[in-house]
Amino acid sequence: MPRKPPPGRLPMFYSVYLSVTIILIAGIVAALLFMRGWLIRFEASQPKYALAPYEALFASRDYAALLELSSEGDSGELALYHLPGDIAVYETYTSQANTTCYQVRAGGERVGEILLARDSADDSAWKLSQMTLTRAAATPPPETPRALYTFHIIAPAGATVTVEGVALTDNDIAETNIPGPAKGHLPKKTPAPKLTKYMVKTDSAAPEITALSPEGGVYRLEYDGDQTYSTLPLNDRKLQKAREKRAIEVAKNFALFTADDITRAKMLSFAVKNSPGYKTIKGFDNRWFLGHSSHRFSKVRAAYFVKYSSTCFSCDVSFVFSVKTRDKKTVDTPTRMTCYFQKDKKVWRLYDFVLGTQLLTARDCEA
Repeated sequence: MPRKPPPGRLPMFYSVYLSVTIILIAGIVAALLFMRGWLIRFEASQPKYALAPYEALFASRDYAALLELSSEGDSGELALYHLPGDIAVYETYTSQANTTCYQVRAGGERVGEILLARDSADDSAWKLSQMTLTRAAATPPPETPRALYTFHIIAPAGATVTVEGVALTDNDIAETNIPGPAKGHLPKKTPAPKLTKYMVKTDSAAPEITALSPEGGVYRLEYDGDQTYSTLPLNDRKLQKAREKRAIEVAKNFALFTADDITRAKMLSFAVKNSPGYKTIKGFDNRWFLGHSSHRFSKVRAAYFVKYSSTCFSCDVSFVFSVKTRDKKTVDTPTRMTCYFQKDKKVWRLYDFVLGTQLLTARDCEA
């Protein structure tokens, strides 16, 4: 019978197999380590591998790193520079032993040189010896001209106007003493407010503009087109509270007059005799209006109460005047009246008015 191996010992075949396997693995690991070291030494002996990180600095426009590495890093003239176009690196001739020189061009323009050097041994590593930046690289980048937009701002004389947080001065004034919209609609002895026109240039297509009255009131601005902003009147809340009911009453009666629902004589009683508004009412032809059986008012609002003197003020009143025709159709007429009132014999009467169709909004009434 074959003899069994002593306990704890492997058969001869397995011992030999295991030893050979360990020797092979050790040999492979040693060969890989040797190849890795050889590749590292080979790359270090090739200048193109040493050049790559410095070439990347030019390609990425890492100006801070380039200035730090260059021999002119402390030069104030090279504190700012621009590398135009694509980066290209060319090897150039050098008479020095164990050195190689590369010329760097940006957009075809010479902008620097990289000098690499190594020890006399053939397999020693290449290292940066010197980097220079030419004066061409010190050219500052051309500034892109910023677009300028011209705006006109029309505000009451004495208002403080700011654009992008900067207050406008007399140097920004384009025109003064411009008649306000109330001119021609007020009694002769009541001066109409004057307006000032500013002209300003800014690089913003939608600048932030504010306008404040001398008392600190904030004017709302309305874009009139053609790069022009105008202020809307400040609403006198105290005056509105005292005169809103009368203003709406007069405006509504004018609508009833145009519909031939009240007489001309009654409408004339709401106007100052021989005033521009009185003459307009006297000559107004209201026979054109549709025949109707009933009427109603909706969306009635009043805003922009402006006091010109103790006996004169203006405001805007708007509403939708609806009538039901005899064939049961409802016809809506949006109406807006800018009314100018004068105190006549202790009664506020219509001195003049301007008709429009743009209704007042909730925002108008919040002004």
